Amino acid sequence: MDNRIYDKFREDLYTMYDFNKDVALSVTNNDIDEANKRAKKKLEEVKYGDIGLVLQELKKMYLDWNK
Repeated sequence: MDNRIYDKFREDLYTMYDFNKDVALSVTNNDIDEANKRAKKKLEEVKYGDIGLVLQELKKMYLDWNK
């Protein structure tokens, strides 16, 4: 995936989704991909959801840093 997409997603984490800016900027491309993978799996299981599933997975990964 194009790095600009990851960079924009990181920016959205702190401008739109209340992540701490330093934490959002430290989220790796691999972690974004992993959160997306987990969210897709959960979506398949429960049959509903949205971007919130990806955000929940990232918050689980970065919970201690996102305060």
